[in-house]
Amino acid sequence: HIGRADEDVTIVDTVTYEDLRPGLEYKVVGKLMNKKTGKIIQADGRDVTAETTFTAEKSEGTVQVTFNFSGVNLKGETVVAFETLYHKDIPVAVHAEIDDKMQTVYLPEIKTAARDSETKIGLSKGDDKIILTDTVSYTDVMPGAEYTVIGVLMDQATGEPVVSAGRGVTAEAVFTAL
Repeated sequence: HIGRADEDVTIVDTVTYEDLRPGLEYKVVGKLMNKKTGKIIQADGRDVTAETTFTAEKSEGTVQVTFNFSGVNLKGETVVAFETLYHKDIPVAVHAEIDDKMQTVYLPEIKTAARDSETKIGLSKGDDKIILTDTVSYTDVMPGAEYTVIGVLMDQATGEPVVSAGRGVTAEAVFTAL
């Protein structure tokens, strides 16, 4: 239920159905909703939707609806999948619950602010011992989930990791989101 808001996002929703007539053709149409606004998610100027057509083999079963979209503008958002089941273009069942945790996918965003422990700003003295504190803020993470934040100190000029005593300079913290 956690994704990454990058250029190519794929969310697969497994839809469980019951009381269908075996041998008939059905279609499930899904749309992704923004949990905060209650509006349909858009990517590249279009609504994010997906559909799957299937023939019911039994009266109950599952079918997958796969959403593929660009999520670069969705950092820090929470999306919820809504579905409608159709038979011959007639809606026969709807699942549209904005608070359904099983239909929810979090697309977290983090921001960081590194500060020197001595100067309290983003500038350090060039001495033997430098202590940096990187404060990481986050939005739209799954409450109750445990996360690990791993920081790597990078040389801004070269884009390479900073090396001290033959090792990369790293730190990590584990937290449970509230």
